[in-house]
Amino acid sequence: MKLTNKTKLEKLIAKIDNGKAVSLRDLQFNLGIDGLNKYNTLWNAEQKRREFFETKPQPIQDYDELVKQADFANNKYQPNTKHPKPTKHYQLCIDLQKKSIEANTALAQWFDRTANEATADAEGVARLVTSRSELKRTSAETISKETIKRKVLQSALDKIEAEEKAFRESADGIKLKRMLADLNKKSRL
Repeated sequence: MKLTNKTKLEKLIAKIDNGKAVSLRDLQFNLGIDGLNKYNTLWNAEQKRREFFETKPQPIQDYDELVKQADFANNKYQPNTKHPKPTKHYQLCIDLQKKSIEANTALAQWFDRTANEATADAEGVARLVTSRSELKRTSAETISKETIKRKVLQSALDKIEAEEKAFRESADGIKLKRMLADLNKKSRL
């Protein structure tokens, strides 16, 4: 990549940061076919991740329903009444989470925390990453095309800056800097 592309990359990143779109043609022109391939690889990975969360498998549906029942029982619970504290409901959720993950380890991606981290209460039970609950720790937020483009552009910019720094610190870079300083002195005389 040419050194002159650094300014163009910075402008494209600023364009994305300002909410404007950057075309694939701009990516290919400034990053080459390798940059475009990197973008396509990241975008395809994001699409596969989205597809994974598109339909809930049956064990996840069962878990989601059990958490809703536990939350309902928790909301109904009042101290000093005939309704028992809902810890057993939440413990059933934790047990189902453990069983589901033992049967299929890929299901672990659906939960915001492991069964070992979960506690048998409303704040501590694992929530699905697709849940709208305010109690979930992480989510399965989608990544936009522009975010991926910005990531690819920033990566290329970081690479250019690292190469510049390495050259400045190299023997040739130091020698060139001295030569330019000498030329500047001579031109002033």
